[in-house]
Amino acid sequence: MIDGILGIDVSKNTLDVSVSSCNKARARRFANSSDGWRDLTDWLIIQKIPRVHACLESTGRYSLGIGCALYEAGHVVSIVNPPRFDTSRAPS
Repeated sequence: MIDGILGIDVSKNTLDVSVSSCNKARARRFANSSDGWRDLTDWLIIQKIPRVHACLESTGRYSLGIGCALYEAGHVVSIVNPPRFDTSRAPS
């Protein structure tokens, strides 16, 4: 069962996250490092959101670590290609 939706904006040094569950949204910034990944998974537990569907952009090596850490912690992870979902380029 999925308890929340987690969106992650990935950069070289930070992860800007927003989690939504039960009509409540929370946001926070974590380091994009093994310590930051652990802090994020611990934070989800503290927020009483044991399993999320995480969506993050494909940024090569910058997104791979957090994607793997979340997957290994039992979360569902989708890594997407941002240009693929650019609605400004959709046919009219």
